[in-house]
Amino acid sequence: AVGSALSDFQMCFKDTRTYAKEWIEAHIPEGSKILIEGSRTTANRQTVPLRNSRKNILKSIELYRKTDPGKAKYFEIALKVTSGKTYDLETVGPYRPCKSFEYYKKIGVQYMVLRPEVFKEHRRKKALYELYKKAKKDPDVELLKRFEGHWLWRPGPTIEIYRIKSNAAKR
Repeated sequence: AVGSALSDFQMCFKDTRTYAKEWIEAHIPEGSKILIEGSRTTANRQTVPLRNSRKNILKSIELYRKTDPGKAKYFEIALKVTSGKTYDLETVGPYRPCKSFEYYKKIGVQYMVLRPEVFKEHRRKKALYELYKKAKKDPDVELLKRFEGHWLWRPGPTIEIYRIKSNAAKR
């Protein structure tokens, strides 16, 4: 009973992912290239629910057209119903190959949306940890905003938003 009451109470508050999404849409230009945790083609549900660009959705359709027509159809529908601000999402995740921070910087990533607990040191997440560690030490990287979750009054994970100054200035 106490657990249910606590869960109901927490639902009265905005999640950190919602705060982060609102902040991003107010402060980061649409179309910016953002590194975010996700699968090959979409942001992970446990992170900030940003919308992928039309260009990236079209790439997803082509990727799955022959290998998984059901997924291709999903992205075709997503393309039709996508509205609001979209971003050029570059996704990384613990169960996919992750490249170096230098690689993401070189391909023009302008911002990074990270959940620190996902990027902490772990044997299966070595590449993610190295990416996070190098990004935090790079003088060209600036922490713009941190949304910290609290078990009672602010549900959701801790979200950190970084700007790669040299790439963000190229807009």
